[in-house]
Amino acid sequence: MRCTMGLLKLVIVDDEPILLEGLVKTYDWNGMGYEVVGFAQSGEQALKVIREKKPHVVLTDIRMKQISGLMVMEEIKKENPECQFVVLSAYRDFEYAKKACDLGAFAYLLKPIEDEKLQATMTDVGKICEDQIRNEEKYDRWERLLKKDGDGFLQVVVQKYVQNRLPEEKVDEVFHTLQDVMKEGDRFITVYADLDLAYKITNELEYEASRFSMVRMIEEKIAERFTYWKFESEEGHRTFIIKTQENTAVHELKELLEQEDKPIYVAAGEDDVCIGYAFCQLKEQPFSTNMVPFKALFIDDLCVDKQTRGQHIGESLFEYVKQQAKKLGCYEVTLNVWAGNTSAESFYEKMGMKTKERQMEYIL
Repeated sequence: MRCTMGLLKLVIVDDEPILLEGLVKTYDWNGMGYEVVGFAQSGEQALKVIREKKPHVVLTDIRMKQISGLMVMEEIKKENPECQFVVLSAYRDFEYAKKACDLGAFAYLLKPIEDEKLQATMTDVGKICEDQIRNEEKYDRWERLLKKDGDGFLQVVVQKYVQNRLPEEKVDEVFHTLQDVMKEGDRFITVYADLDLAYKITNELEYEASRFSMVRMIEEKIAERFTYWKFESEEGHRTFIIKTQENTAVHELKELLEQEDKPIYVAAGEDDVCIGYAFCQLKEQPFSTNMVPFKALFIDDLCVDKQTRGQHIGESLFEYVKQQAKKLGCYEVTLNVWAGNTSAESFYEKMGMKTKERQMEYIL
């Protein structure tokens, strides 16, 4: 095994001098990714060496006078649970093996040691140690950033992680992104953006188009005022982290993102699942010499889940849009219907709509 982050520290313990010397000198520990930083011929000496050298791995005989290998492991595990132990024994003793496992030994090897078995074991335990080192470095980085986080944003991120509401890789991505840019006095705001999954079930193509449009709109608006980073989950949810030093930023951001001129009305079933929607736009009709200015509510898209059609969901949704239009002070509700879509024409005529104008084209 070649350690990608330097040699791992190894301490070897055996109360038989000849066996100890053989363990230290016979094997190519460097080739396996280890540096022998100490060795001991007794349990008492082992405790002293391990506490001084702080190895990643201890290779120890199990039976020694006064203080056994198991006693050494039990004591060290209390002080440093991440220290890994590989236990050696000349006895096929189930109770010894069971106790070693109970105390947290990584492996229990029988003497005489098979070279291939030892090398495979040391490779496997080395991978565990490398993961531990990476995690320690990561958490140290988190701690340094948390100390700089005067507004408490990262504390909330860590809290969500502790509560199992954020995966560790996403937390690390946030910390990694901010580690080189965070300055004293920086504040961070999180914006989470997505569309209801039920909408995707209703119309997947329209869903993806709307999601793309929404994300692009948010990015354009945020970029006008703030420095930001964007993260995307495997499910396609977008999270924006916005950096600022202004106390009024939350209010400004809220105003920036609100779209009162583009209301969305949703019809929900008994389980609060979306079964229909209407995307609308408030339009101010321009003033002219022969027309009094007025507001209109334009239905950009009205759709009902095909599995619920026949239940008058579309009619209820349209009536609700009309009610909201009145509350908004609109003079009329308008929409476009493609030529040839006779079913849509029939539906809207049934709802009381009349043809207002016809748009014509000449394809070049």
